[in-house]
Amino acid sequence: MESYTIEQDFDQFCLARIEGICESDRDHGAFQEKSKCYYQLRDQLEELWNPEINAYLDALEKYQVEAFLYIYRIAFKEGLHFLQNQ
Repeated sequence: MESYTIEQDFDQFCLARIEGICESDRDHGAFQEKSKCYYQLRDQLEELWNPEINAYLDALEKYQVEAFLYIYRIAFKEGLHFLQNQ
């Protein structure tokens, strides 16, 4: 039988939570909205490749960062809770 360390347990916990967050009804809406904005802006960039693109690039980066921060914030908070219960 393979033994697991607390780090491996924590890694598995975080991975499971990120997958759960993406599939969760409660949290899915906020992530979907950020993802939708990301892909809409990306599509606009493909159609409007010109010097004014910088404003779109800034907005695209903002939505992408917000989407990832949303996932990491929840996973980190729940990870701390997991470690406190060890």
